[in-house]
Amino acid sequence: IGWRFTYTIAGGLGIVVLPFFIIIASSPHRVFTGDIDKSIISSIVKRIVQVFSIGPYRWIMFAAFFRSGGGFVTGFYIQTCFFKKFPDSDQKDTFSIMMAVYMLVCGPISTIWGGWITDRFSKTDVGMPSRLCG
Repeated sequence: IGWRFTYTIAGGLGIVVLPFFIIIASSPHRVFTGDIDKSIISSIVKRIVQVFSIGPYRWIMFAAFFRSGGGFVTGFYIQTCFFKKFPDSDQKDTFSIMMAVYMLVCGPISTIWGGWITDRFSKTDVGMPSRLCG
């Protein structure tokens, strides 16, 4: 069972939620001609430079990068650290279940809580979203 059980729980939740997103979300009709114009690429580069020239957006992107990195570190290395610290542990199944609960419960709660704090304080302080992410 082990780490696979964690992915089974997360994947099962994704499969359950997927039909709702398919029903609710719709994408616009796109037409691809097969030619990529260099002006489109330069336009994209200009937009990226413009986004990173604005302070709050730069901090949000910076924080998002490190939050994603923290998620990868947690996902890949926490089990190794746990079993190095407790080498005689036979609780691999319990560890997998607790990691699944941690990821599936604490992640959405922190996201909703962060959004609530941002909404509450951004009414009085315009720079709050960038400082909260940073």
